Amino acid sequence: MTTLDARARRASMAIYDSVATASPAVSFPTALRRHRIAQITAGVLATAAVVVLIALGALVRTQASGDVADSVPPKVEEPAPEVVPPPVFDDTDGEQAAPDPESTEPTGQVEGSTDPQVDPGAEPTTTTTTTTEAPPADTRPPILTIDSPEDGTHLEAAEVRFSGTTEPGAIVAAGRWFADVSAEGRWSIVLFLTEGANHVAFVAVDAAGNQARAAVTVHLDPSPTTTTRPPKDDRPPAVAFTAHNVYGECSETPPFDVYYGTAAPGATITVRSEFGFGSATADAEGRWEVKVFFPEAPIGTSILVIVRDDEGNATRFEFVRTG
Repeated sequence: MTTLDARARRASMAIYDSVATASPAVSFPTALRRHRIAQITAGVLATAAVVVLIALGALVRTQASGDVADSVPPKVEEPAPEVVPPPVFDDTDGEQAAPDPESTEPTGQVEGSTDPQVDPGAEPTTTTTTTTEAPPADTRPPILTIDSPEDGTHLEAAEVRFSGTTEPGAIVAAGRWFADVSAEGRWSIVLFLTEGANHVAFVAVDAAGNQARAAVTVHLDPSPTTTTRPPKDDRPPAVAFTAHNVYGECSETPPFDVYYGTAAPGATITVRSEFGFGSATADAEGRWEVKVFFPEAPIGTSILVIVRDDEGNATRFEFVRTG
């Protein structure tokens, strides 16, 4: 039972008690009295029911209205922002001119960009890009000349200095020997000749790897013999020319060999090769000995060594550098 039902019940009971108390004690018949009481009670109950229904309807409407109000937030109308057009400057007098609100022509610049719009009717602009081409590769061989000695020259000394010119910065070599080259391109190198014709070739290599070759042929003549002999009776007995070597090979650094033998007393003995040179003089008894180094001899390759005296007698040997 709800609170409204309890109130309606108490109200009807109060009306009933009031009516019962106020009614005089007359002597009506019992049946009539009960009938009137029943009519009064029914009227009170009907009135109470109407009151209850009205109260319930009001409560329901109030509850429904509160639920809707809680679930639907109130709509707040925000005012639209006012659009203010940008000012337009008049180029003629420098004063600011008011914008035309009905004008829809562009201002010459896209909003949010600093680049001016391109006029479709304007002439296209041509941009010229300058590119620097790499210089062509150097394929020209360097200059190489042999100034001294001249081709076909006959020489008496085995030690000869060759010289000439080349391109500055180039390298000049004769076989495995390199010449000294100055900053101006002057080069020179000392080589040892063997008796007879010597064909000497040179090669020059520049910084780009280009090569040039030059050669010259020179002749080493036999040394003239001017021996003053004593009178026949006072001359020492003749000594035959002989030559021998001790090792024939060597692993030392630099490699060397020892040559010895006999010759006429006072005779000069020369030992020549492509990689070493030496000389000795026979003593009064005709004995001689010389130690010759071969610092540039290649390892494992046999080289030719010639031993010769003043009379032109010669003996050939082979020498091998083993280490």
